[in-house]
Amino acid sequence: MAKSLGFITHACLLLWTCAAWAEPVHLDYLQERLAPDEEATVQRALNWIVEVYERQGLHPNPNLRARIFNNYQEFQSYQHAHRSFHDGSQPSHSGYYSIGQRELVTWRHRSLLPLCIHESQHALLRSDFPRPPKWINEGLSECFEGFDFSQQNPIPLPQAPRLRKVKRLLNEEFGRQVLEVASMNEREFNRLANDRGLDSYTRGWALVYFLWSQPGGEDTVGELLRCLKRGDEAEEVLDRLVNGSLEDQLVEFYRQLPDPPPRRLY
Repeated sequence: MAKSLGFITHACLLLWTCAAWAEPVHLDYLQERLAPDEEATVQRALNWIVEVYERQGLHPNPNLRARIFNNYQEFQSYQHAHRSFHDGSQPSHSGYYSIGQRELVTWRHRSLLPLCIHESQHALLRSDFPRPPKWINEGLSECFEGFDFSQQNPIPLPQAPRLRKVKRLLNEEFGRQVLEVASMNEREFNRLANDRGLDSYTRGWALVYFLWSQPGGEDTVGELLRCLKRGDEAEEVLDRLVNGSLEDQLVEFYRQLPDPPPRRLY
């Protein structure tokens, strides 16, 4: 009898834990709402990101705040009134995540849905890892922007604009340049955000997307996040996680990826 009660208690706890683990993301709209089909797409993506982080031992808060403006002028007015740039960052033309206000702020433009996924990733990660290195935080957001979330199991496709730039600048020094991002502090990352060569966002994306695309990539990225969270040096962690020369593997990986379709000019 005691064993039966113990089994039932364990089963109930397991069901409760799974229910809590599966809690869906909730978007609290502070301005305009997404359309139902837009919200379904974003919701599917964010629920999956939460599941990934839960599997990797992180505990993101699934309750997010979104401030979506109808036009660029309203967005820019709000940004200039509520955002400081003491960290060397520049005003955004599309959207940002406000750490102080704990809200993603954007406006209704043609890249609204990828932008919502990008900025929401920041909110989810920071809710459990308050000070992630900027390269991994932005690298993950850029990486998730390119995923195909229309399938039951999302497909990790490369982000086309980033891949175009990588293909254009790919040379023997590419691997070394990408790995430099792992030693950048936030101010250095922001200073190189608009670099005409390999900007810091492209480097962060290239490193994270490479790691994710390897066999067991989700677990590799998860281990990297756990190590960074406890304060380990990124370069040392990467040396432990990747066999052989990471610089050479980055060059070879991006050389073998097919070129993305040309950018549409209309």
